[in-house]
Amino acid sequence: MKNKNDGFTLVELIVTIVIIAVVTLIATTAVLRQVNRARTEAFIDQVKQYVKAIDADVTENKEYDEYKIYDFNEYKIKSVDKQPDGGFAIKT
Repeated sequence: MKNKNDGFTLVELIVTIVIIAVVTLIATTAVLRQVNRARTEAFIDQVKQYVKAIDADVTENKEYDEYKIYDFNEYKIKSVDKQPDGGFAIKT
């Protein structure tokens, strides 16, 4: 009598699904890590540009007001140091 195999067993299908799930989980974690790293680097670059704009404003006006708050689109930047390269950014 000839043994005819028409498909996969349930165990083979479950093992395949588990392997695909594990690979997907690993890939998703790596992608999310890269996205967060890119967002952080973009934020740092954006703040550096804001600080350069503040420095240009201080240089142009020949005065520095340590209590002035600079308003950029979604951020307000206030320098809390004697130089405009120190301070903090608040997202509004």
